[in-house]
Amino acid sequence: MNDDLGLYVHIPFCASKCDYCNFYSVMPNGRIIADYIKAICTEITFYKGSHKTVNTIYFGGGTPNILNFKDFARILETIKKVFKVSLQAEITIEMNPNLVTNETVQDFRLLGINRASIGVQSFKDRDLAFLRREHNVNEAKEAIKKIGTVFKNISIDFIIGLPGQTAKHYEEAAVLAQNYGVKHISGYLLKVENGTKFYNKQTLTQLPKDEETANQYEHFVDKMNKYGYEQYEISNFAKTSYESVHNLKYWQCKEYIGFGTSAHSYFKGRRYYVSNNISNYLKNMQQANQRLRLKKGALPPHLQTRETTFSTPNDSQIYYTEPCDLFSERVILGLRLNRGVLLKELQEIDGDEYEKFIKRLQTNKELDKFLIKSNDRISLSTKGMLISNYIIATLLY
Repeated sequence: MNDDLGLYVHIPFCASKCDYCNFYSVMPNGRIIADYIKAICTEITFYKGSHKTVNTIYFGGGTPNILNFKDFARILETIKKVFKVSLQAEITIEMNPNLVTNETVQDFRLLGINRASIGVQSFKDRDLAFLRREHNVNEAKEAIKKIGTVFKNISIDFIIGLPGQTAKHYEEAAVLAQNYGVKHISGYLLKVENGTKFYNKQTLTQLPKDEETANQYEHFVDKMNKYGYEQYEISNFAKTSYESVHNLKYWQCKEYIGFGTSAHSYFKGRRYYVSNNISNYLKNMQQANQRLRLKKGALPPHLQTRETTFSTPNDSQIYYTEPCDLFSERVILGLRLNRGVLLKELQEIDGDEYEKFIKRLQTNKELDKFLIKSNDRISLSTKGMLISNYIIATLLY
């Protein structure tokens, strides 16, 4: 199972864009959804011949449940033609609460989808209003109830760092989640990015200061653990055996392939991603079968030669490669996990870099209060997770 592949399918469509969101998304209109589904299926077929077993599939967005039954059926059918999908595969779909119906939930289950991730964000209407979400608390609760009639494995998202959030706020959320049978909770610190509607003086002045946000995060961790949602990653908490198998692939440097605009991949020792230009993506995929032929082997066309991209005749680039430094990645991603990083594993990857790493670890004594050390591994404390970027930069550079 450790060598099994994960697949991520990006659905970039949203009926409206949340004010705080910096992810790539577009409004669905005309034939764009139909064309995009066709393009996704074309891209999936690039990997025919990879002979890989898939044990996780993740539909993310955007708003994946804006698609209909036939759209998902076509994508999953194509995946099963190209890859061997494990009978025990974890198949996740992200959902917006206001689009959940009894019918769609039943449809998803018929397709073999067995895990739902719901964008609740808060169980307080004032928070949802501040975030300009399209649903209210009652709609979120009803969505969880409907999904719970069919799905056992339910995850919900929360946003931390909103005005007025307290330890009591998080305790109430944990109790509600537990009562509704939720098995997994993701708690993300609000990050206001330049270019979003939230990035304005009025909104920024309403947000809690760094020290208050840090306290909120510590309260969130405490309350989740208190009610049986054990933290296993900086932002993720789960009941026993309900960790996200798919997301663990990212943090453990396991192989995964992303399909669709802005999707990232780590496959055959290479990291690459798709541009977030949907028009360019559709044009390329429409021409792909005519211009490119999959050679015998396990790599898609853009990875078969020394060139790192393939393009339309006017040189519009859609695939980009990223640097792949396994030692740094094991540290950066591994320290996100509560289990931390095995020192022996780092030594096996690169002995010279390991010696430098250990020297920095021993020299920078001010980091000790943010680290948990044992003979065979290091991990971050709760306070350390709040400044993980600084700690990682200090240890690596």
